[in-house]
Amino acid sequence: MRLEKIDYSSSHYFACDITPKRITTKYELEIYTKGEGTSYIDGKTYAHSDNKVIFAKPGQERFSTGEFHCYSIHFICDDQDIMETLGHIPDCCIVSPQTRAELVEYYEKIESKRDISTYVALFNIIELLSRKDAIPAGRGIVPTKEVSWIKDYIDDHFTTSINLTALSKQVYLSPNYLRKKFTEAYGTTIQKYIIDMRLGMVKKLLLTTDKSLSEIAYCSGFNSQSHMNVMFRSSFGVTPLEYKKNNLKCHINYLKMIL
Repeated sequence: MRLEKIDYSSSHYFACDITPKRITTKYELEIYTKGEGTSYIDGKTYAHSDNKVIFAKPGQERFSTGEFHCYSIHFICDDQDIMETLGHIPDCCIVSPQTRAELVEYYEKIESKRDISTYVALFNIIELLSRKDAIPAGRGIVPTKEVSWIKDYIDDHFTTSINLTALSKQVYLSPNYLRKKFTEAYGTTIQKYIIDMRLGMVKKLLLTTDKSLSEIAYCSGFNSQSHMNVMFRSSFGVTPLEYKKNNLKCHINYLKMIL
């Protein structure tokens, strides 16, 4: 079993309110301390709060929105018996103040190395989350198949022009009803989700390519470089070039953390 302990602050790794969508390769446990964010795991939404614990498993699709801080443990486990226990822990559960205090206490005892005290602390955390007083936080808000289809379409086509009226006709819903149900399921409006996806692509291209700003705007789905610049500065408080200058190091740190 290999693990890493992370005192995670979203603002340290990202100057924005949405993290890149990714497929997890490890078990990811998060004990929230502050923030008003939301985790999305396999299309289900879980609002952050200090009485909730997120426990994502390998192979799940996830991303987070909002600015938040949490105590996080990422680990890999190859033991089949332990993996069976881990599989029964909910993706999100509600814990009592006492249980949360115990979780934090065990977290503080963990070191990012292989020793007995670290494994004992981790196993105690697993035992706490497996107990009956760790209540599953529901299954999240499950979107209807029509809303889920719209989100999947946006995920695949956000770099192109998206006509909501035309899309709503394909799922036999009115645009206003579709907007309402999308917001209920994913905690954000359709328009904001599209913009966030495009801005996420802008950040990725800024940090991983040498493309010009006009090329990045085109590749990310914006009508013009000026529109991209306005939306980027409005969302993040800096220009795209300032973001690139300030965040290359943070991007490298993030890659090291999840790989």
